Amino acid sequence: MKSKFFLFFSGYEVEGLERIPTSGPVLIVFYHGALPIDFYYLFAKIWLYRNRRVRVVADKFVFKIPGMIFHLSTKNYL
Repeated sequence: MKSKFFLFFSGYEVEGLERIPTSGPVLIVFYHGALPIDFYYLFAKIWLYRNRRVRVVADKFVFKIPGMIFHLSTKNYL
């Protein structure tokens, strides 16, 4: 599924959403670059097209980004 906006600004596209089951456990391993915008894009696509919430395991450096703990805690992600 291509999003012209995201493809134009980043060059990324999400493929294989149809292979994600609508229920049961799933493990998605992906690499994202320095900016987490592709992370949000991928998870939004999964939520919109497969109706699944995504849980994340993050490296400890993520929590050292200024304001990240505040942002995550206000959204009840922690």
